[in-house]
Amino acid sequence: MTGLGGVGKTQTALQFAFWVRHEKPEYSIFWLSALSSTRPGFQSYPERLSELQEVWTIVDNADEMDLIRGEGGHSFGIDEQLPQSATGQILSTTRSNEVALAVSDEEPLELGEMELEEALKFLGKSITSKLLLADHSLVSELLEELTYLPLAIAQAAAYLNRNKVTTTRYLGLLRGTEQEMTSLLSREFPDRTRYRESKNAVATTWLVSFDHILAHDPIAASLLRFISRIEPKDIPLSILPRGELEEELTYSVGTLCAYTFLVPREGQEVYDMHSLVHLATRIWVQKSGLASKTTMDAYKHLVKLLRTGPVYEPYSRQYISHALGILRSEDRIETRESFVLSHEVCLYLLSDGRVREADECYRQSYDWGKMHLPENDLDRLEFEDVLSTIYVHRGQVDKAIELFQHVVAIHERSCSFEKDANPHLQALRKLKGLSYIRKDMRETAGILRKIAGTLSKLPSGHSGLRKVETYKLIQKLYEAEDGTKPTRMCRLIRQYYLEIASQDQDATAIIKKLAYEIEILIKTAPSSDRNLLFKVYTIKKTRGRQIHLQRVVELAQYMLAMVESRWAATATIMSAASELMIARTVHGGPAARVRELEYVGPLWAEGDHKVPSQRLAFQNQMGEAFLEDGQTLRGVSILRHTAKTWKAAGAWDGNHQLLEVQHNLGMAYHRLGHRRRAMELLGYVAEFRGKTLPKDNMRRVKTEKLLDVVQKEMEEAEKTGGR
Repeated sequence: MTGLGGVGKTQTALQFAFWVRHEKPEYSIFWLSALSSTRPGFQSYPERLSELQEVWTIVDNADEMDLIRGEGGHSFGIDEQLPQSATGQILSTTRSNEVALAVSDEEPLELGEMELEEALKFLGKSITSKLLLADHSLVSELLEELTYLPLAIAQAAAYLNRNKVTTTRYLGLLRGTEQEMTSLLSREFPDRTRYRESKNAVATTWLVSFDHILAHDPIAASLLRFISRIEPKDIPLSILPRGELEEELTYSVGTLCAYTFLVPREGQEVYDMHSLVHLATRIWVQKSGLASKTTMDAYKHLVKLLRTGPVYEPYSRQYISHALGILRSEDRIETRESFVLSHEVCLYLLSDGRVREADECYRQSYDWGKMHLPENDLDRLEFEDVLSTIYVHRGQVDKAIELFQHVVAIHERSCSFEKDANPHLQALRKLKGLSYIRKDMRETAGILRKIAGTLSKLPSGHSGLRKVETYKLIQKLYEAEDGTKPTRMCRLIRQYYLEIASQDQDATAIIKKLAYEIEILIKTAPSSDRNLLFKVYTIKKTRGRQIHLQRVVELAQYMLAMVESRWAATATIMSAASELMIARTVHGGPAARVRELEYVGPLWAEGDHKVPSQRLAFQNQMGEAFLEDGQTLRGVSILRHTAKTWKAAGAWDGNHQLLEVQHNLGMAYHRLGHRRRAMELLGYVAEFRGKTLPKDNMRRVKTEKLLDVVQKEMEEAEKTGGR
């Protein structure tokens, strides 16, 4: 019989012994405690055992393989000395499944925690003041908090009996700080049903097993230390630290599973640890004097995992939950490692639309970074980069620009054009985007001038030099906003799109490279290989880009005709031009777009995308494509699912991707005639976009126009008595 320490194996075996004595008087019962192995006379047990025939032999607490096999300083092995008889029976209790499999050819009986009714009866028998049991709901809460573990229930009853406190008071201590909980559950109490050698306190009952694991499987012990720093539930195998050999990790995880310290989920490489065992691992690490080192090692491992491992699928949420757990715990140490881990976690939270959590995470670390890291420290600059994104999400664009102007200034002072100008260029491009959001065209033009200037300083042969003229043209376009004659704007826009069209040569080079790679993959990989499929899709998309570049120029010509005919206001044309500059690749019409998205869809579903937000953005594109193709119901189904997924992920209400999904869903409801639903959604989107986007931003304009159409239709319907 196996089970976690404290689950009641000894008591179950004892009850069974009394049952045998009462129901089977012809049997003798011999009780052997492995905990007594150091006592005088213990070595005479094997001789006495071999003399017994018709007997029930109970070997209790056979937890150490050394004692079972006669290794590690033990002069004999219990297993070798146990009688082999057709008339006798042997029951062994152990915490270790490994021992269970060694002493028996049959599958061991695993003893789990009590059910609620069993736990209520046990507490009722153990407690002296029955008034404490009057509030059934409160008692059930207490038992749930104790995870229905018999040893924890016995300890709680002993504490209540001795200290005459209420159940509410005990629950408060149990739910208090970790220090309170540790102190409470470390209290030893008298228990005549347990051995004198046993630790009766819940928090310390497993420490002997931890030490045994440390002596016999150091890798498993290091895993215990790491797990003490993360959350006890939903632990993916892939998050655990590993050495050079994967087999070593497999074996050591098996050791922890053998002691029931880890419990595997059926059909998954995911494990759970009992919450009280988790508390015990933390106490064990603290007693060993390794608390700070263990925390620092966990920071470093998680940073490495988030930066280099296959983090985003299929266990991305678990990784982030565990990283958040260690950052929010009482063990947190403010160091560069925790600062960098906060940065990596926040990047994920932002990509997943969880802006509020990202904001909370950054608040914890930013003050430390400002105090302890120099202004030009790359970790600090990256941190401030993402912090500015949080400000934008919260509608604090001025604050974001102020912070990022500081970042750009630091990059300008420390940038090395010979080695790597990318950080400076990326900072300038982001600042340009922030300036456009604020609709400061003069400031935007100045930043574009800086970008062109930075590019022109690059070493000869650098690919960035080809973009200098493009940025200069865009700069002139922004400078031309006020008082520009339409003819000049036409020339500037035409030049910009001709510059785009010239990029066909780049697309051709990419196609040639991909074609070569696909040829190699066809020879070496099965046709279902996802890498091969993705490259095939990429080459299709790159060829499509060449077609698209031509269509972009055609679209620009149409816009130019509008400008030349003075059919549109300058501000509207400026906004349209900016939207076209960042427009995504769409070619071949709605039906072709649907086919293309359906082709690549399975690849995204299986995890070839990098972050969850990319999958959700893909789903939004899929929904849009179905709407454009006239398949409105399919589009609604996808968009509703996408919006629900974002909400479940805790996305901030003003997340721009979520707003785009909701806009498209409102448009779909309008097409289906559900005007009231459409008006509610579009009104919600228009409110947020009105607060955060300039008046002539295309996204804001399209939402407001559609909302106006729906409102007028609603008013007209009310006048005529329709719905």
